[in-house]
Amino acid sequence: MRKHGQFLGGIVTALAVLSLTACGDETGPTNPTETFPKFVTVNGVKLLTFKDGMELRVANDLEAKWIEAEVGGTLSTDDASLTILPNSIPEDLWISMAQATDGTVSFLYGPDGLQFSQPAILEINAASAELTGVDLSKLRIAVARDDVDDWAIVDEAVYDSAQGVVRAEVSHFSRYALCME
Repeated sequence: MRKHGQFLGGIVTALAVLSLTACGDETGPTNPTETFPKFVTVNGVKLLTFKDGMELRVANDLEAKWIEAEVGGTLSTDDASLTILPNSIPEDLWISMAQATDGTVSFLYGPDGLQFSQPAILEINAASAELTGVDLSKLRIAVARDDVDDWAIVDEAVYDSAQGVVRAEVSHFSRYALCME
């Protein structure tokens, strides 16, 4: 009987230790109704993901617009817009925006490598992102080369609460994503 009691006492102690260890886990919510922002960390940058049931609304996975160099113009969807200022591109050309397929709120702009003589204005609508628990003042835009996940936060990107967008000046075409600092 004494061995049986010691065995049960050991099991109770082990269960108590496991319970305390599980309660101290800080990787997830401690309250079942508590949620954390959904993001993917790549190269140290927290890229925001879509709300459940949301996806980019880019027609046929690609939007394109003819831009006259002297006039400039804006390529715009419900999710993002890019405004190219007059005389900031070397010639008239087609610009494009493709949606990312990785679940993040991100876009690929082209033609690849195009540089602007004056910064273009990029705005990404925050409405499609999972923002539960996110401090909106920390929303930013990140940039990465087309073929490398070398994400970095764009300097001076800011959240405009009146418009519900994050806005940044960009100097070239690349991949851009909604992120948080």
